[in-house]
Amino acid sequence: LRAARDALPDAGGVNGIGRDRAASTPPGAGARFLAGPAVDLAVVAGLLVLAALLRIPDLATRGPWDTDQGEQMLAIRSIVHGQLTLLGAQTSTGGVHHGAVFYYLGALFALPSGGDDPTAVTFGIALGGIATVGFVWWMARAAGGPVAGLVAGLLAVVSAQMVDASV
Repeated sequence: LRAARDALPDAGGVNGIGRDRAASTPPGAGARFLAGPAVDLAVVAGLLVLAALLRIPDLATRGPWDTDQGEQMLAIRSIVHGQLTLLGAQTSTGGVHHGAVFYYLGALFALPSGGDDPTAVTFGIALGGIATVGFVWWMARAAGGPVAGLVAGLLAVVSAQMVDASV
């Protein structure tokens, strides 16, 4: 962006600021307190901890296991017991099947319990939700800078929809 800005003819500068002033102010100078790898690490670690605090506690009672999820758990249990498949379990909509990747990922978390503990699979889903918060922070930071990353990350942490989807 700096190269594109510098290539523009001087037509009064950027946002009413003369070119000399705009060129002397580094991008993101207003967010200097949020710059640097150590600060980035602290911000993303803090966001991930907050996300974990909202997603992991009380998984056994918050994880919704009804008809479709029961079918999914049976498919995961079958994989854990050696019945490999390329087709996921059938959904409640007749003839429609889930993809098998979800079941193989779930089987990784169900493996220690022999496929008998749905909370282990729910824990894996919660970890995916926590990882999503980190991904949202990273994408927003790359696109809009440190402040955008922090704001997007905080919104992802506290979003009721994202917390609910993480169990």
